[in-house]
Amino acid sequence: MTRTGRAGQTSWAAAAIGALRPAAISARLLSVVVMNVSFLAPSHPRPLIHVNIPLTAGGIKFDIRLSTKFLSKQEEQMLDIIASPGTSPPGGKPARAREPIIDADVHPWVNGDIAGLKNYLSRSWWEHFDGRHVLPNQWLRPPLARASSNRIDAMPPSGGEPGSDALFMKEEHLDKHNIAHAVLSSIQAGKLAALPNAGEALALARAFNEFFYSEFLGVDPRYKLAMVVAAHDPAASAAEIRDFGRKPGVVAVFMPLLNIMMGNRHYYPIFQAAEEMGLPMLIHPTGTEGGFPTSVHFAGGTPSTYIERHTAFPQIGISAINSLIFEGVFLRFPKLKLLAAEFGFSWLPHFLWRMDQNWHQFRKEVPWVKNLPSETVLQHVRFTSQPIEEPEKPEYLMQILDMIHAEQTLLFSTDYPHWDNDFPQHTLTRLSPEMRRRIFHDNAAELFRLS
Repeated sequence: MTRTGRAGQTSWAAAAIGALRPAAISARLLSVVVMNVSFLAPSHPRPLIHVNIPLTAGGIKFDIRLSTKFLSKQEEQMLDIIASPGTSPPGGKPARAREPIIDADVHPWVNGDIAGLKNYLSRSWWEHFDGRHVLPNQWLRPPLARASSNRIDAMPPSGGEPGSDALFMKEEHLDKHNIAHAVLSSIQAGKLAALPNAGEALALARAFNEFFYSEFLGVDPRYKLAMVVAAHDPAASAAEIRDFGRKPGVVAVFMPLLNIMMGNRHYYPIFQAAEEMGLPMLIHPTGTEGGFPTSVHFAGGTPSTYIERHTAFPQIGISAINSLIFEGVFLRFPKLKLLAAEFGFSWLPHFLWRMDQNWHQFRKEVPWVKNLPSETVLQHVRFTSQPIEEPEKPEYLMQILDMIHAEQTLLFSTDYPHWDNDFPQHTLTRLSPEMRRRIFHDNAAELFRLS
């Protein structure tokens, strides 16, 4: 069996390649190799696949070969479904990667942090940030190259961080994968949740929005922007939404979560402005969770390792939606929509069942919640596909998609340029053509009002 393909899920492969690495092979070249190693079941520490990748770089030629002899039939079936481009299970139809795709979660970057925003800050604010040009960073960093979530092979030839070059991203991501629209949400701007000073957060939010609008949307109209707001000052953020949100190509409001439950009336001015402008709210892990007094906290305490923090991300999405439902936010703002990006989705059936059960038993406590919570979620909340779930049996994933009404609620996303991004030709290949069109295009087109 020979497979080349799916990015992500390759920590063991990185270790294996590292052990084979000649001193002369660059880290960038190794990243290219790692990013072209196929799927494996994460429960296995040993190699599960056979990859034969001939590469030439700097005069060095070598192959990477890994054995499949330990694969079970179930694992082999999963590999066939997820990692083999253009293939599908018996009775299925090949995935058609060249159909137009809307990528609901792409992450641009500003080289230099605050220093890179100099041209988009007023003189007074630039002088205010004198000597403080680096945004705060979570201590628990990924145990990867450079302690970064970014793929090394996504570094642009022009230099700088992955995601910082709009032209390179256009060629390497939009053109290569037939992306009709790429919704930009800046995790870098998400660090504003760590700032205790509302004025600073507002000034930087505006600068980030102006930067991405000019440097990305000005380069290619396929880029769309989820403008960032600083929820520290809801009234000022609402004014920003009504002003900046009028620009063509602004399709959502990205709100880095503070340590205030999302259904709290603190956020009402932001929700009202977003509803007026017809813009969905977008929430996403920001890397600040559990690390700063102002940013959202994890239930149970502060994680001590990156793996704990990354595994616990879904609870942030769960608590936010739970608060929105029982505080009656969607009753107060009936046209408001929410995209919960990169929190996963396999937990959704349990969450919906539990909310409905509790509503039947305790709804006198929240008399304003007139409908089943699950019905409100299906009407108002959407989820992104990345990181795609990888259960033991592939049919489990199809069952979950059915339970969550994925043809209505799920939007395809890559999470480019992060280490675990999902490529469209290797993602959800078992879907029917109609379901694939809904998830990979139509759901996002409806949410973001894209043609």
